[in-house]
Amino acid sequence: MNQVIETVKHLQRSTSLIAPMRSSQNLSGSIAGFSSIREKLASPSTITSSQTLPASKRYGSILIPESKSLRITVNHRIEMANKEIDEMKKQIETLEQQTTKKKTIFKAQLEEVELRIKELQEAKNELEENVVKKGMDPITGKVPAEKLK
Repeated sequence: MNQVIETVKHLQRSTSLIAPMRSSQNLSGSIAGFSSIREKLASPSTITSSQTLPASKRYGSILIPESKSLRITVNHRIEMANKEIDEMKKQIETLEQQTTKKKTIFKAQLEEVELRIKELQEAKNELEENVVKKGMDPITGKVPAEKLK
């Protein structure tokens, strides 16, 4: 019995925050009200409906009233969209800077490779001219070992 009275007092405190109590309501009336609440909670229709609803919908909140005033306003949406556009513009600018840097680096590397190819072609032509054509022995048709050094 003490436990029932304790829970009733606790319910009275919590319900007084949600809905004000009448001053004429006494402890026996609240116990009778508590038993009717318990019967309602034990009925199968309320059990199935409360199981399907999320906890925030079942119990409600005192601090956050359920209203449609929590929507984002058009002006706030416009501000958010403008901020997003500005961030994307900054990202595009940094991406452009990075790509131009990479492009110049690749151009420099390409020029280096082209210079190396030209130098190798010149070295090849010089080798053919000095060693193979001029260095060949006219009698034997072979290149002497001294010419290769």
